[in-house]
Amino acid sequence: MAKFKGPKSSFVGAPNAKPMETLSDVMAHNLRAMSAAAAADVEKPNTATGTGGNWYNHVLSGIAVPHKSFLHHFSGRDEKADFLLRKFRKDLTSATRISLSPQFLEIAVELGMSYPKYLTKAIARSTPPLENIWIEWNEGERFAATSKVLKKMGAKHVEPENVANNDTGYLIRSDHRGGYEFQCVFQADHGNGKEAIGFPALSWMFNPNADEPYTTDGMNRQRVVQGLPMVGRDTDEANRVKLITALWGADYMNVHKSQDVYGDLLQTWQWNVTSSIHDLGPSMYPQLYNNTEADELAEDADTMHLGDMRFLVAVFALLNYPRIVRMDAPAPKKVSAIRWGKPLPKNEVKVVEVDLPKRRGVNLYQQLFTGQGAPKRQHERRGHPRRYKDAQGRIIKEIWIKPMTVGNPELGVIEHEYFLKAGGDTFKKSKNA
Repeated sequence: MAKFKGPKSSFVGAPNAKPMETLSDVMAHNLRAMSAAAAADVEKPNTATGTGGNWYNHVLSGIAVPHKSFLHHFSGRDEKADFLLRKFRKDLTSATRISLSPQFLEIAVELGMSYPKYLTKAIARSTPPLENIWIEWNEGERFAATSKVLKKMGAKHVEPENVANNDTGYLIRSDHRGGYEFQCVFQADHGNGKEAIGFPALSWMFNPNADEPYTTDGMNRQRVVQGLPMVGRDTDEANRVKLITALWGADYMNVHKSQDVYGDLLQTWQWNVTSSIHDLGPSMYPQLYNNTEADELAEDADTMHLGDMRFLVAVFALLNYPRIVRMDAPAPKKVSAIRWGKPLPKNEVKVVEVDLPKRRGVNLYQQLFTGQGAPKRQHERRGHPRRYKDAQGRIIKEIWIKPMTVGNPELGVIEHEYFLKAGGDTFKKSKNA
C-alpha cells in the first residue's frame, strides 16, 4: 500500500508570520499533483497540459472508471467510499459549469490583491450565486496572470522555468452544516504522460454569513461521523488559523506585509472556515481509515488549496456584480473524444454578455447538451444581491436573494454552463470543449 507523504505547505501560517518572499501561490500549485502523486508512488513531475476549458467533461467521464482515472485507486475502500463517489458524480452532473478565461483570471487575481479593508466587503458578498457550481481554470494561465499582477505591484516572486499547465476545478455546493463546501479536483498524470485525476484528501468549507460560524461542538459531531478524532477548542482554533491563512495564500501576505492582514481581515472569518473529508478522498487515501494521520492530511491539503479562497472570493464578487445580459446561440458543435475508454459529453453553447465595473465585461457561455430537443424554458436563476436606495441614490440596505428554479417545466428545461471572459477578450474555448 502506498504511503502518502506529500511536501509540506511552505506557508501554513500563523498570525503576523512572515511569508516567503520568493514564493507565488500558483507556483506552489505546481505541487498539487506532486503531493497527490505520492499516494501512487509517482515521482515524475506533472506533464498535463490542460483541456481547453473542458476539464468538467474529463472529470465526469473519469469518475465513472476511478480504477483507471484516479491517480491512485484504493482497492480497500468501503461501501461509504462508493456512496460518496456516486454522490459526487450525481452532484457534478447537475452542477452549473463555469470556465474562466485568461483575461478574466487576471482581473480576479488583481481584485484578490486589494487592500484588506476592501476585501472585507468582498468576502461578505462572495456568496456563490447558485447552490451547486463547478468552476475551472488552467493553472498555467493563472500563474501568468498572477505573475503579471505581482510585477505590477513590485512584489517579489519566483518564475520557474517549468510552470504546470494542468487544469483545476472546484465543485462548490451548499451544505446542510451551513455555508458551502469546496472540493478541488485537478488534472495530473500517471507518470507516463497519461492523464489522471488528482484531489486532496480533505475539502474546505466556508460560510459567508458572519453570524453563522462553524462551532467546535458542531464540527466535532461531524468528525465523529467521518471517523476523525475530536478536538478541543484551543486545538480547533489553531487549526482554523492555519487553514484560513493557507487559503488566503502567501502572495497576499507578501504584498500587504506592512499591514496586519490577519487581525484586520482574516480573524473575523476564522470561525467561518473548516475542513471536511473530500467526497472522493476515501477512494484514494487509505490514511482516511487511520485517524492518527489527520494532521498530515490537513497539511498536505493546505498545500493544494494555497490561496484558493482569496481567488474564489474575487471570482464570486465579480460574478455577483450588477450586470446587463444579452443572449444569442451559435450552431451546435459535435465533437467526439474518448478518455479512459469513456466518450466525453457533446454539447452546444449559448453566449451571455455581462457588464462589469470599469468598463470590463464578462461573457458567460450557457451550455445546452445535444440530444435534448428544442431550447427549453425552466432554468436556474442565480442568487444575486438586491439593493435598496434612498432618494439620493445611496444604498441603505442589501439582502441576498437565494438561487431558485423558475420557468414552466412543460416548456422544457435549460441547463447552464458559464464561460467567464473580460471585455475585449478574444480567447475562445478549445474545439474539444
